[in-house]
Amino acid sequence: MPTDKPKVLFMSGPEYAKDVWNEFIQDFTVLLWEEQSREDFIRDLSSKYDGIQAIYRAANPKYPHYKLGSFDREIVSAFPSSMKIFVNGAVGYNDVAVDVLSEKGILFCNTASGSDNATADTALWLILSTYKNTWQSEQSVRAGVWRDRTNVVGRDPAGDTVGILGLGNIGKAIAVRCKAIGMKVQYHNRNRIDAAEEEKYGVTYKTFDELLSSSDTIVVAVPLTSDTKHILNAESFKKVKRGVIIVNISRGGCVDESALVDAIKAGKVSKVGLDVFEEEPKIHPDLLSNEKHALLPHIGGATVNTFYNFEAIGMQNIKMWLKEGKAKTPINLSAIQKQ
Repeated sequence: MPTDKPKVLFMSGPEYAKDVWNEFIQDFTVLLWEEQSREDFIRDLSSKYDGIQAIYRAANPKYPHYKLGSFDREIVSAFPSSMKIFVNGAVGYNDVAVDVLSEKGILFCNTASGSDNATADTALWLILSTYKNTWQSEQSVRAGVWRDRTNVVGRDPAGDTVGILGLGNIGKAIAVRCKAIGMKVQYHNRNRIDAAEEEKYGVTYKTFDELLSSSDTIVVAVPLTSDTKHILNAESFKKVKRGVIIVNISRGGCVDESALVDAIKAGKVSKVGLDVFEEEPKIHPDLLSNEKHALLPHIGGATVNTFYNFEAIGMQNIKMWLKEGKAKTPINLSAIQKQ
C-alpha cells in the first residue's frame, strides 16, 4: 500500500540545482514558504506546516525569508514534533539555535564544502590585493589619475609565511592556493590534522601563539562560535609580527574590529583584506577611509557554483536522513545520538 511522501518545507524554491530538485520532488511532498511576518510564521509552524519533517533554508539575504531574522530559540522551539532535520544552505550557522535543535532531537546540517573554491579564491584575491596594492591603484584609474607606480609599490607574497587559523575544507583550499604562489603555509586548529594530511597540503602545525608571532599574513578561516568569537583581539594583536596582514573570509565576529583598528594605528597590522565585518553592513570608518585595505561586502562564496552546491547538498542531506538515517554534512549528530 502506498504511503504519503514526507513533507518538506523549502523557505525558497531552488534557483540553481534544478536537476537535483526534479529528482527530489519525486520522493517528497514539498511546501514552498509564502512570505509572511515572523509572528505569522511561528504561528503557522503548529498549523499550516504541522507534519513537516524537514526544512531547507537558503542562507542568502536576497530571499524574502531573511526578513524573519535568526532561526533562534523562539523559532526553533516552535518547530512541530514531526521535524527531523533542518538544513541551512551555507557553511556558517551562527544565526541558528543549534543547541535547541539538539534538545528537540532534530538533526542540523550546513552545506559545508559547497563554497570551498569560491571562498578560497576570495581569500587569495584579498592576499594578492593587499600585497600588490591593487585596490588603491584601481581607485586611481577610475578617478582618471594615472598614478606613478612607485607610489603604490607592493611586494611579492612568494617566500612569505601565511598562517591559516582553521584548516577545515576552506582552510585547506586556501593552503593549496597559497602554496601555488610560493608562500610557506602554517596553520592552527583546535585539533591537529594527521601527518599524512599535513604532508599532502604542505602545511606545518603551530600553536596559536606561534602562528601569531611568525606569520607575515594571517587568514581567519574558523567558524564563528563562542570559542572563536574575537579569536583575534587586543591581546592577540600584541603577539603578531609587526606589519602583519590580516585577512578574514570567515565571519566578522571572529575579529574584534575595534582592536584591529587600534593595531593598525599602532603599526602592528599593516593592511587588511576583509570580506566580513563584525557589525555588517556597518564598517568601522577607519577601515573605509584607508585605501590600503581591500574590503568586500561578504561575497566570498557568492558564485553560481556555490549556490548550486548549497542547494544540491541540502537536498542530499534531507533525502539521506529521512530515507537512510545518514547525512552528508551533519553538525549535531553526536548530540542527538546521546538522547
